[in-house]
Amino acid sequence: MKRVNQVRILHIMSSYGGGISTFIHNLATEMSKYHIVFDVVTYSDCPEHFVKAIRQTGGDVYQLKNPKKSGWSAFKHSISRVLKLYDYQVVHCHITGYRAGIYWSMVRRFSPQSKFVIHAHYIATMPEHPVKRIGYFMTQQLNRSLSDLYVGCSYQAIESIFGYQVSKSQGIIIPNSIDESKFLYSKEQYQTLREQWRGYFDIESDQYVIGQIGRLAKIKNHKLTLQIAQLAKEKHLPYRFIFFGQGPMESELKTMIEEYQLEKIVILAGRYEQMDQIFPMLDGTILPSFNEGLGTVAIESQAGGIPVVLSENVPAEADLGMGLVYRQNLTAPIEFWLESLQTAMTHQPVPVEERSYALTRSKYTNHQAARVYASSIAGVIKI
Repeated sequence: MKRVNQVRILHIMSSYGGGISTFIHNLATEMSKYHIVFDVVTYSDCPEHFVKAIRQTGGDVYQLKNPKKSGWSAFKHSISRVLKLYDYQVVHCHITGYRAGIYWSMVRRFSPQSKFVIHAHYIATMPEHPVKRIGYFMTQQLNRSLSDLYVGCSYQAIESIFGYQVSKSQGIIIPNSIDESKFLYSKEQYQTLREQWRGYFDIESDQYVIGQIGRLAKIKNHKLTLQIAQLAKEKHLPYRFIFFGQGPMESELKTMIEEYQLEKIVILAGRYEQMDQIFPMLDGTILPSFNEGLGTVAIESQAGGIPVVLSENVPAEADLGMGLVYRQNLTAPIEFWLESLQTAMTHQPVPVEERSYALTRSKYTNHQAARVYASSIAGVIKI
């Protein structure tokens, strides 16, 4: 029997949690089909299901020493130890800028045969100040010089991280995919999950639930959602708002909820590993972000048949074309945002078959994203 050569790829991510770890996890579930092995290095602990997915490819997860906490020598030793373990064909870096340069220098020293790929996961906003703008363009130039491929979750993300010099033909979009089987519920599954979670959060039968899913960070703009909740309260609307996620703004948001006296309307639910089970509880989702590389939550929401209201900063690729996406400008009055939510939540249900077709057509399934990824990697290492 002819032996199939494996491709070994090392992923670098700063910490577990959020879109990057989900992206790696979802690709890992499909990699065995393409004889690709994933290893991952990160500063944080990872949950069992993530480690299991990586190990199923034949790889493992390794913890790095954070140079800010443990010093440069400890960091260098921790990453060089991994780079010496295998002859990596590709090192896939999910960090950009000067920090990517540090990893690049380690790779060039301890694994010189490896191709180095930087991934654009977000849209970097150009600063207004002339001096900061120079730094912005220098960072783009650095990313271009370090990366052997211009990869990202959307073309807007690729352009902002690598610069306008990268044409659409040069950029490679690897979709932030989802496991569609977890979102295409049957009527029975939908109803069971809806009743289960609405009961868990003590939601009354006549109340509408709006979810905001994502890291509790300034960039996600939870403050705007609180303003919407305050207006809904003033209008005596039967709405509940639930924030799913953790992050640096948690304490500030708690204080604001108390100040606005929104304790009975807004819930800080924390982070859930199985968010796919939450969507049936929701009547709508909101994503008023200042910046998004793609907005995977919007994809998941539509996959589950839940309408979503987005800011104008969420890329066009996030719309699956089923009429479930409503856009609003961040400079628009709060009344407009509330009206968009009201309109969205009156949308007629979209059949499972139509949602499945939309995901396939837009290449947001794990299977399709893995094919694109495997093909891209094959190109850079010239298989």
